[in-house]
Amino acid sequence: MCVAKGLNGGYMPVSPAARALAGLPELVPGQIANNVVGMGPDTQLYFLTDIFAIPKGIPRSNAFSIGDILIAAGAVWLTQRVMVKPTPK
Repeated sequence: MCVAKGLNGGYMPVSPAARALAGLPELVPGQIANNVVGMGPDTQLYFLTDIFAIPKGIPRSNAFSIGDILIAAGAVWLTQRVMVKPTPK
């Protein structure tokens, strides 16, 4: 996630299709909104950017990246690891 932001001017590029699915306003390539920028032909590391979306109508709909999925999975794993007592061997 940090690599994609670093190579794209410090903003996370977001796919127009992902923003549309999430019900967010359209961004033209290069347009900045908060911490994201509209994806364009010069976007670096496309596959690490916000190309997935939680659809409009589902609470907290938004665009997200594979890095966000990995962070969430790591948080679930860590929580489970800390909260469950190990079985004696």
